[in-house]
Amino acid sequence: VQPLKSGKGTGLKLTFEIIDGQYKGRRVWENLNIQHENEDTQRISQSQLSALCHAVNVIKLQDTAALHLKPVSIKVAVREAQGQYQASNNIKGYESAGGVRQQPALFAAQAEEAQAAAPASKAPAWARK
Repeated sequence: VQPLKSGKGTGLKLTFEIIDGQYKGRRVWENLNIQHENEDTQRISQSQLSALCHAVNVIKLQDTAALHLKPVSIKVAVREAQGQYQASNNIKGYESAGGVRQQPALFAAQAEEAQAAAPASKAPAWARK
C-alpha cells in the first residue's frame, strides 16, 4: 500500500506468480486505486479487491499480508499495444483455486456502508499494518 504518484489517493500493488501450466513461473501485476478522489475509480478498485479477498477466503481484510501466498485463479486478458504503450496483461476476474467465481459488486456496497459507519479518523482495515 502506498500513495499514488498522482497524489490523488492510495494504491495497492499486487504481484501474482503463475504456479501451474504453460506459463508457470511468469508474473502478472495489478495496481488497485483503493483510495482515490474519483469515487468511480475507488469503487471499481475496492470491488476488485473484494473479489480477490473472497476468492482466497479472506473475508475481513485487516492486513494485506493475509493475501500473501494464497492460491487463486485469475482471468487474464491481453491488452494490445497502442501508441507508446506496449501490450500488457490485465486481470479481469478472480476465482477460488477450486473454481468458484466471486461476485465483486457485493463488497462495494459493504465497503460504503462500513466507511459511512466508521469514524473519519480511523484508517480503513486494508490500510492498517
